[in-house]
Order: sequence, then structure tokens, then C-alpha cells
Amino acid sequence: MKQHRLITVLSAALLGLSAAAALPALPGAPAGIVAEAATTSNGLEYTVENGKVTITGYTGTATSISIPSSIGGRSVTKIGKRAFRQNQTLTAVTLPGTLKTIDSLSFASSKLKNLNVPSSVETIGNYAFQGAASLKTVVMQGGPVISQQAFQGCSALQTLEIKGAAQIGIGAFRDCTAMTSAKLHKDTTCTVSSEGASGSFNNCTSLNKLNGELVFRNIPDPNGSGEWYPVITSSQDTRKILRNVFQYSKGVKFMTDYTAAISNYIVTTEIRDWMSDNVKARVLYDWLIEHCAYEDDPTKLHDAKNHSVDGLFLSYGTDDRGPGVGETVCEGYAMTYTTLLAMAGVESYVLSATAVPNASNPDGHAWNLVKIEDKYYECDVTWERDFYLNNGAACNYGKTYQYFLLDSAAMANLHRDANGNLCLNTPRVKSYSGELYLNYDQQVGNEHLAECVYNFNDTNYDGLLDWDWNFDGTADWNDLAYNALIRDLCNVSYVGIESQPDFLYNLRTWDISPQDWYNYYYYLYWSNH
Repeated sequence: MKQHRLITVLSAALLGLSAAAALPALPGAPAGIVAEAATTSNGLEYTVENGKVTITGYTGTATSISIPSSIGGRSVTKIGKRAFRQNQTLTAVTLPGTLKTIDSLSFASSKLKNLNVPSSVETIGNYAFQGAASLKTVVMQGGPVISQQAFQGCSALQTLEIKGAAQIGIGAFRDCTAMTSAKLHKDTTCTVSSEGASGSFNNCTSLNKLNGELVFRNIPDPNGSGEWYPVITSSQDTRKILRNVFQYSKGVKFMTDYTAAISNYIVTTEIRDWMSDNVKARVLYDWLIEHCAYEDDPTKLHDAKNHSVDGLFLSYGTDDRGPGVGETVCEGYAMTYTTLLAMAGVESYVLSATAVPNASNPDGHAWNLVKIEDKYYECDVTWERDFYLNNGAACNYGKTYQYFLLDSAAMANLHRDANGNLCLNTPRVKSYSGELYLNYDQQVGNEHLAECVYNFNDTNYDGLLDWDWNFDGTADWNDLAYNALIRDLCNVSYVGIESQPDFLYNLRTWDISPQDWYNYYYYLYWSNH
């Protein structure tokens, strides 16, 4: 009997513990006590911890619900992980002003159509709304931390407004291809990984308005070329957002449109129809050296903004380093040079090589492979610019074209580290699928590297083919007539194109071909003899 009585007492005690665990925690209960899952009358599942309510699921069938600010006198502060994930019934949810956290995957792949996030929300978790393909508008009253890929793939999302200074995570709005307008607080920032990646708005291919206005507009060229010149908005708040957030993304419509517009302006105003491919290559090489500085912050060398064409031109357009000066690193130079050459009809690729072990410069490097006539040559804008800055003015506006149109062996010999040692391994052709105008984005392998067997015949380092006085890409008997005329007009003996350093510049300024120039001055010359 005593034994049976003991069992009865123990059973009652255990039942009492189970019953207590099934009840919501009482006000003032010790920290750490968690109620078992409970459900409200409208189907909201929740738990209570430390006197705070977390919504954990929904079993109802309504298409629209309002989450209360409190349940049983306890504040609702969190939407838990996966709480409404893949819910195919709800199209509208009203969130309470007590909410602090919207946890990971909480509304992923749901059918929500509109979202209003109260200012109380501090954190939106990873993938929280990922793939919510019916979501059309998002308004955030405050400035929460928006975690990785929180809204990635919301393909119907058209408008976004974040009223506070948010921190936008890596890929947070990636692939929101229907988004046309975003309004962001001026102090909004984006999370950048240790590799310099962010891509908060990658592949937002319809986004053309920021803070209620077009990001750039075309104006008559202030330089008087007669072309349209694209200028980015003068709003300092918007320019700050462009630098702090969008410079780290790719495939944003207003960025690719601006890159296309400024690239077209550069090529249209710098290139003439009569130019041979090597002259086009020299002119665009000059433009990059004159208008793009090397990244001056060593902590940002690996930032994505320095490894894209859009990033370079966005820094150029927002005057990061002063009017009309962009900034990038070697890969950005190489990619942009290929873009400009492609627009000018010159075939070009990006070369990339890793550093040899124990080289005094620890990073790899990128430069270009350019096709002139039927041969391939290598060009290095980055090291050319360094050479120009370190050696002062020489001929042709301070450029001596030491790294321009060389064969592979010559370029490899010039790629030496601070101690004079060769510092780069064998380069490979690198592809950049999706970058604007890098239409040579197929992986072509290294077959063209073997064809870089000739240095361009440029013994005076002026960036032009020796004796090619009519700039047609060949040195032939026709050039002798040009040379003779220029020699007589300038009263100098021939010592190379540098004897008339402004000749190419003047032809471009006058927009006159060498043949027309020759015909005109030939007539004047013989009229006076």
C-alpha cells in the first residue's frame, strides 16, 4: 500500500509540472521559463519567453490578419523563424508597433502583396521575405538592419521606401527585377563582406528612380561638342547614397544606363571615323589615364566597386576625387578599357594573373589583350599611369607609352615588383559575363596569348606606329608625302611624331581626316612655291 501511495504522489507531481509547463508564463516569472506553443482564437501560434511574445506560426484561413501588439498582457516583439514561410493564404499582414524583430525566413515564399514595417523594428533577418513573388510595395517607417538576402527574388516588388538610416545587407534586394523606384535615407549604408562584396541591389534591372528623381539626365555638352553629356543629379543626399550603397551593386538600371551614356559620350567625342584601331586604342588609353585615379584607400582595394565598370563611372559621375575624376584598381581599369574599346569597334579582353610566391607586392594584377589588325598586343593602363606619375612630363602630354601594345614577353619583363623581381605568373583571359559592353564574355581560353609575338613598331614611345603619318594603321609610301609636308611646314627634320606633338590633337579638334588635312595644306604649300 505504501508503495502504491508513493507512485500516486509522484504521478500527481509530474502531472502538476506538465500542467504548469502548458500554461503561459506569469507576469514576473523567473527568466528563462518558456511556455509551450499556444494558439490564439484567430490561428496565431506563439510562445512566451521572459514576458515577451514571439509569433511562431499561423493555422488560420483568413487572407488578411492583424497581429496584435500584446497577447495575454505581454508585448508581441518578434515574428519567429519560418512563422509564415510558404503561406499561400495570407495576402496582407498588419504588424504591431511593439515589434522588434522579423526573424529569418519568416515570410519567405509567402503571398504578401504589400508590407508596412513599423519604426519599432530593429532587425529583419536573413531571407525573411525571400521569394515573396507577389510583394509589390515595401515601406519601412524606421531604419532597421536588413540582413542578407532579406528580399532577394521579390520579383513583383515595384517600390521601396526606407525612412530611417538603414543598414542594408549583402544581396538584400538582389533580383528585384520589377523595382522601378527606391527612396532611401541619406545616411543609409550597405554591409560589405571581407572580400568587398555587397550587391544589395544586384540585378535590379528596372530601377531608374532614386528618391523621387532620375539619377542622371542628359544636357548639351558644356565642352561644345554638340553631343549630349550625361550628368548625375546635383542632390548631395542622393549622391551620398549612390556612393555608400549603389556603388557596391551591379546590374542596376540607372547605373548601367549611365555607364552606357557616359561611355558613348567618351567614344563619340574622342574617336573619329578616320582613326585606325591603334590610334583609337591610344586615345582611349589616354582618356583613362587622365580621368581615373587609383583607389587611395588601401582598405578598399578589394571592394566590389573597384572591380566593375559601373563602379568606376559612378565614382567619376559623383566626383569622388574632384570634378571628372573616377577611381578604381587594376581590374576596374582593364574592364573599363575593354568596354570603351568594344564601343569603338576594337576587340579587347581582360588578362588576369596571380602574384608569384614571395613577391614584394602580394596581390595579383589585371590588364588588357587588344587586337590590332590581325595581331594581339598587351596594354596596361594601371602601370602606365604609375610610370607617367613617377617620371613626370616626357613627350606627348607626359605619356611615354611604356606599357602600350607590347608582346607577352616584353610585358612580363616590365611587370616587376619593388625589388626588381618578376612578380606575376602566366596570365589567363578572364571573362565578365553581364558587364556592360564586355561582349567578349565567353571564356576564350589562352589561345590568343600565343599570338602576342610582336611588339608594336613604336621605337619613339609615342603610342603611334612609326612612320604612320596619316594614321591609317600602316606605314607605307603614302606616309612619306605626309612626312615631307609636315617637315616643311614645321621647319624640322623628322625625329618621330613627337616633332609635331599636337598634330593628332588638332586633327581630332578640327574633326578633319589626315587625308583632308594633307589635301588642304598641299594646296596651300604649292600655291606659295
